[in-house]
Amino acid sequence: MPGETQNIAAMAEKASKEIFDVFGWRHVGPKNKNWGCVEQEKHDRRRARTHSSDVVFRYEDPWSGKDVYVTSDLKSYAKGTVAQHPVASTLRNLSRAVECANKSEEFQTLYVDFNRQHHVMGMLFIYNHDGGYDEDFSKALEGVQPSQSDVAENNRLGVVGPKRVAYLHTVAKDILIAQGKKGELGPDVQCEFYYPNLQTIRFAKTTSSVANLETLLCPWLVMRYTKPSLGISQTGYFIYYDGHGSSVDEFQYLLDYLFKYQIATDHVKIAIRMVFAVPDAPALFEKAKGNYSEDYWPIANVSPEQVRQRMANISFQTVTSLVPTFSEVELGMK
Repeated sequence: MPGETQNIAAMAEKASKEIFDVFGWRHVGPKNKNWGCVEQEKHDRRRARTHSSDVVFRYEDPWSGKDVYVTSDLKSYAKGTVAQHPVASTLRNLSRAVECANKSEEFQTLYVDFNRQHHVMGMLFIYNHDGGYDEDFSKALEGVQPSQSDVAENNRLGVVGPKRVAYLHTVAKDILIAQGKKGELGPDVQCEFYYPNLQTIRFAKTTSSVANLETLLCPWLVMRYTKPSLGISQTGYFIYYDGHGSSVDEFQYLLDYLFKYQIATDHVKIAIRMVFAVPDAPALFEKAKGNYSEDYWPIANVSPEQVRQRMANISFQTVTSLVPTFSEVELGMK
């Protein structure tokens, strides 16, 4: 790979590490590694007899308790070339790699801890290194038919497009800033990601230091923190929401989630933190709180005053988007 191209590719690797480190993922095994295909006829690998893994991440899945290994295809493109990316063929190659990785002794020897139950997933990670791409990459995904991606049964793929990369990078940086010495939470706070909708699943944890791939692709990410104050632990939540907040109904749906899963309880502070909020979002949020308060208390067997107090503890905060940018020259010198 030419030096210039290699440096651009390294940007995606660096961006992914900065993001996923915060969410409890850890890099394992060799990078940029080819390993043998074990389904050569099925995967039409008679010429190219290998699959590749740019980076493999590992985390303990809060849902199943198993180790999840994410074999990742990391792409780095300028604005003008993102739209030209052959999504269907890339997903097809990645899905075939995932199918083989779950069977391949070579892959497992390179990356997997045999002493623990595990499963391999795939991730396509597309980083826009010049920050100029502002299109909706999901439209490109909508044009991919299931037969084109060729995902085998029980296998999973996740796609983190350019906008999602910027969003997750912003959330990760915001969490690190909040945990800093001068941050809103401070360094002594204990932070975990919260899974309130998984309490009926046998192996599920309600809190975990890991945000799994499925959660990172959801509309909101719930982080619970426990903060010591005068000898008493205070619990609160950061709710990172990827919407625009352009309607009252949008916020009422989010509030319903908070009350349904008993996140919004007495004396618990909740900050709705938004990266892509429209200018009117704060006003619409307050209106949604008022509407929801009127509708909620009669059916929840609580007093209007209790609901108002809980609503007072739910605040709206905007988070400045931080697009990850790296120096090609600096990366080339390392």
